[in-house]
Amino acid sequence: MNFLLLFVLAITSACSFKSPDSDKAEALRSIDELSSEEQKYVDSDGDMVSNFDEKNNGTDPYVADIPRVEVSFLQDYQIVVEFEDESTFTVDTQVARDNPNFKYRVGDLFLKANSLKNAAKLGRFSGVSWGIIQQEDFSWVKYPDIDKEYYHSKLMEYVKHREKKVRNLTLNLENTLRLKESPYFNSIDNLEVNFYYYSHAKESYVLIHTVQIDKTFQSGVRKNFSVTISNPPLELFEDSYLRRGEFIISEIKDFNCPDKRISNMVLLSSVKNLYYNNWGLLLGKPHQSLEVC
Repeated sequence: MNFLLLFVLAITSACSFKSPDSDKAEALRSIDELSSEEQKYVDSDGDMVSNFDEKNNGTDPYVADIPRVEVSFLQDYQIVVEFEDESTFTVDTQVARDNPNFKYRVGDLFLKANSLKNAAKLGRFSGVSWGIIQQEDFSWVKYPDIDKEYYHSKLMEYVKHREKKVRNLTLNLENTLRLKESPYFNSIDNLEVNFYYYSHAKESYVLIHTVQIDKTFQSGVRKNFSVTISNPPLELFEDSYLRRGEFIISEIKDFNCPDKRISNMVLLSSVKNLYYNNWGLLLGKPHQSLEVC
């Protein structure tokens, strides 16, 4: 009899027990149960667009809407080395636009290049791939490695000037950018772009130039812009370019979103903070602050 009473008591306790996970699930579900008026004051993904507006525009209130831009290099670039004896050495890859070899867009995201490299490295293991993903993999665009025959021929030409002292080094680059269509971003402006190269001597990436582009980029329209970099480290040209066939890397640092009257960096910070705070609450460790790189 005592055993039967204990069994009934155990069943009753189990039925009345409510796990913390179920409480969290109910809290998440309750957002969708809010009225339309209440949804105007809720932003579930941190993108500064209310759930009400997201549903009216046909976008997902739980997936952040941020500006998405495609940036690439044009094939054309020019490198000019000026020596103290007034002589110059020039590398000019300008190809006529009507030439079938001309390419309007070159350069790949680091993520794509690293994915292909790691997949090839572990290709003998079916379905297996691994690698470390870093923040720059998603935003840095690398100019393709220079054709070996081309930079070797330029190296042989440059050897004749090796004993001369360099006075100025100038890089002229052509870039192109397109803002993808979005119901929330019709244009961007005040674009800031960083340029890097890889220093083999320092074994690290070196920031050599930051430029602000005084143009407005409309949604869905690809627009070109030119950049001149004056006197970058000579190592970039003599070692990275002439000896290794490596060139330059670009990164969008920030831009302004006129539709929201905020910068892209502020918008990304809002999304990241909400994401980390939500994960902190689920894990029982509220996130206090987020350093934005």
